[in-house]
Amino acid sequence: VGVVVVLRIIWGIIGTRHARFINFTYSPKEILQHLRNMRHGHERHYDGHNPAGSAMVFLLLGGIGLQAILGWLLTTHTFHENALIETVHPISGNALLIAAILHVIGVIISSKLTKQNLAKAMITGQKTKKRQE
Repeated sequence: VGVVVVLRIIWGIIGTRHARFINFTYSPKEILQHLRNMRHGHERHYDGHNPAGSAMVFLLLGGIGLQAILGWLLTTHTFHENALIETVHPISGNALLIAAILHVIGVIISSKLTKQNLAKAMITGQKTKKRQE
């Protein structure tokens, strides 16, 4: 899992336009405004990640990376019975599960609001262009 996180970080630096972190970094204010707009049934079209999706990318990558490091530390001689790590590791795992559920819910809601299949776009890397109305 740690290797996958490292590969995604590399891809976030050198990858395609919409995969690069620099192209989907939003301020906390922009993320909150986007979530407010979603709550009211309005969502702007983004060619790449929207602000909520961007936040989730960073949250999941950081959380999974943390889990990988903590899990590895628990296998080492120095930390294998460390109470703090043994406490944080399952809490972090549960937080990741909640984040993944929220991510799926967000994808469903955003797909309905934008009338796009975002789950498919996450797999293929291709998002349909928004039709002019």
